[in-house]
Amino acid sequence: MTRTIIAGVGLLGGTTITDMGVVAGFLREQMGVEVRFIPELDPRRKLEWLKNECIDIFYESSPTPMYLEGNSPEDIGPYRGPFPMRIVGSAHFAAIALVVREDSEINSIYDITPETRWATPALVPNILLHGMLAWVRQYKSPIPENPARIEWTAKVIPCQDTQASLRAVIEGRADITIADAVEPWVRAASKIRFLDLPVASDPEGVGRFRRFVPIGKLKPAPRETAEGIWGNTCFLGTACLWCRPDFDTELAYELTRWFDVNYALYKDKGMKLLSYTRQAFREALDVATAPVHNGTVRYCRETGIWTKADDARQEYNTRLMDWYCAVWKEATAEAKARGIAISAASEPWIKLWAGRKKELHIPVYRQMNDGEIEQGLTLLKGLGR
Repeated sequence: MTRTIIAGVGLLGGTTITDMGVVAGFLREQMGVEVRFIPELDPRRKLEWLKNECIDIFYESSPTPMYLEGNSPEDIGPYRGPFPMRIVGSAHFAAIALVVREDSEINSIYDITPETRWATPALVPNILLHGMLAWVRQYKSPIPENPARIEWTAKVIPCQDTQASLRAVIEGRADITIADAVEPWVRAASKIRFLDLPVASDPEGVGRFRRFVPIGKLKPAPRETAEGIWGNTCFLGTACLWCRPDFDTELAYELTRWFDVNYALYKDKGMKLLSYTRQAFREALDVATAPVHNGTVRYCRETGIWTKADDARQEYNTRLMDWYCAVWKEATAEAKARGIAISAASEPWIKLWAGRKKELHIPVYRQMNDGEIEQGLTLLKGLGR
């Protein structure tokens, strides 16, 4: 019997939906699983669809749970907000870098000024852009307690997607963009140059960057990237398939297993499928900020991928996510009782939600090492969470 999965994936013609289309063909033939795609670039919209059971899974980067904190008004509308989600498997890595024209006068990040024109996809909330702007101090006043309210001094040129952003730089309509050096069109592009991120020499800048990007790693680019970036430090991140906890456990197990055991079958068939390795998934688990689905955990235990440290991370992530869901339920109930509209445009609701989080001192979703996870777990248990 054919099983159907509704998946929210990137725009038509993009890397992810192309790769998932390749995978879908194999899943149909080998597992009797039909994957139907809904193209969408905005992670917030995919989260909304998953929360309201419009889709079964979606593909997005590892920092995605950060949106569940509800720091921006658009994250706390009536159909959004915290809900339980899970990692169900599959991961690739991305090597995000600053890109300029080959003949640009911008030779380091310190050459960036308020007049520098940034090309950026209009549909994607770009925390990496904000992180880089914070690094080079492109803001009007000190970073506030809630970084989402910062005022930037940058000139941003909205583009349709990441490919259009890169073209804007190559054609001289913009000075700089942020691009994934693993993407085929970036590897194939000419007349571009990558900037190095001076991590070792500028720890204060890194600290400002981390206020906005507490996920991922700042490391030298690997050889699977565009040749021009080799040796440069860039942002390395991972991405996952996300689902709800009620996603079929056996199907979650089978999907996780399929991606792992069939790597040799699909690795050369798509655009970035070469990076869908077990090591990439292991790195995604190392920085996971949401629980892993039980079916996926089962496969990881069977193959020895799962560790004792993963057990602690799983417990911490589950407790924290459950806490956010409980606070959301209480806050929305209070808003309804007081006649406050639960809307991204409702200032009383925005203040209520922010105040409730501040009152409870609820931790944020951020990348944590194993030691920090243990400390965080002790804290949550002490609070009865």
